Amino acid sequence: MLSTTGFTCLLFCLMVFQGSCGNAQNPVTDSTRASRDSIGDELFNFDTKNRTVSQPVDADSVQRYKFVEVEIVKVVNPNLHAISFEVHYESADRERVLLGTFSLFPADNPGTFIVATQGKLKVKGNLILSLTVPESARDDDAMRVSTKRMKLREGRSEH
Repeated sequence: MLSTTGFTCLLFCLMVFQGSCGNAQNPVTDSTRASRDSIGDELFNFDTKNRTVSQPVDADSVQRYKFVEVEIVKVVNPNLHAISFEVHYESADRERVLLGTFSLFPADNPGTFIVATQGKLKVKGNLILSLTVPESARDDDAMRVSTKRMKLREGRSEH
C-alpha cells in the first residue's frame, strides 16, 4: 500500500508525464449538450438530467494510447454533492467495458484526471463519459459540470 505522500507523489508524476505526451484529435459526435469556450475548445455540459456524452475513437494504432484524459473546467455544486465520473469504452459491436472512475475532491473542484485504457481500445468505437451523482442530488437543478472533450494519451516508451 502507498502512503498518502507516496500516492500524492505518484499522482503528480502521472500528471507531469501525461502533460508531456501527444494526443489524438478526435471529433465529437454527441454535441447536443456541447458548447464552445472563449478559446474555441468544445465543452460538454453535464447536469442531473444530462449525464452522458459519447465521443468516437478515430485514431490509428489505438493500442499505443495508455490513458484517457478528462479535463473538468467548471463545477457548480453549491450543495457539495459527491460527484464522480465513469469512463467506458464501447466497441463497434456495442460491447461496453468500464475503463475506470474518478471523483472530484472537494466536490466543487475542477481538475484534470487520467484513466488507464487497460489495452482495451480498438480502432473503431466510442469513449463514453458518464456523470454519477447520489440519489439526493437527482433533482438538484443548480448542479452543473463542464468538461473539455476527452483526449487519448500515450504511455512511456519501452526503450
